[in-house]
Amino acid sequence: MRRNGLRLMLCLTLAAFAAGADAPHAEVSADPTLYEVGVIVLGIIEGPDPIPQIIWAPVRDIDPVLYLNPDGAARGDGRPDIFTNPVTGLPHVVWAYNNGSDFDIAYSRWSASGWRQTEFITASVADELDPRIFIDDDAVYIVWWEPTSSAIRLIKREHLGDWQPVESVGGLMGKRPSVVTWGGMVLVASEQDDGAGGTDIVLSTRVAANVYDSEVVGSSPDVSPLDVILHTEQGKLWMDWRNSSANYAYSEYNGSIWKPAANVPWTDTTWVQLEEVRLCIRNMVMSTP
Repeated sequence: MRRNGLRLMLCLTLAAFAAGADAPHAEVSADPTLYEVGVIVLGIIEGPDPIPQIIWAPVRDIDPVLYLNPDGAARGDGRPDIFTNPVTGLPHVVWAYNNGSDFDIAYSRWSASGWRQTEFITASVADELDPRIFIDDDAVYIVWWEPTSSAIRLIKREHLGDWQPVESVGGLMGKRPSVVTWGGMVLVASEQDDGAGGTDIVLSTRVAANVYDSEVVGSSPDVSPLDVILHTEQGKLWMDWRNSSANYAYSEYNGSIWKPAANVPWTDTTWVQLEEVRLCIRNMVMSTP
């Protein structure tokens, strides 16, 4: 199942902490006592929304070993994307790590004894931003983009193998990608300038290494980040994105084509409201025959 980058899942706890409104924090940590597996916990406080302005800053008074990347806030790391391995039930996390001169893609996962050592998927001089992760029964997939070239990249690792070479997603000039697998296919959604002051939502299907077929699924008059995300659950496939400051949009795949985009009102731009809108869209998709 794919929900959003900090998704609300049965094994994910969202906790609010009362603290001063002038010091918001958000942490990524594990609670191994719940469900007998590693559980990602995001803590936020009342007051100014800390996502994505302040993140990775420890909130709770817990064993430091349970924190992932507690220095990330001071360093200015990008937001995490979290996905639970459907085979092991354990969470995996990717993020853009600020090394001082550029951003690299960092990756970690929870094991029975703690967080695995942070692994750097990339180490080039380019900025690599906004990674998202998807895991199916066979492999782990990570996508990101490079703002200088607008190139979208993908990397894959089978569960018992090593990381394969980084791919370019068909030479697509896009931003902020998301990835899922569906029916044996690798799908990547991204944002692309439409040349007329707006943004297209582009879906790219992997044909072979570095070869993708692409189609425009939706569009927005806005050029601000839309954060398009692909989702799969119980045989359903859909994507959603921020269409404007007033609504979210989504499109569902009906087995042969993507349906025309539908809008859902969105008036509160906090992270919690974003989660609620995406959950509302998910419920509407799951309720359709």
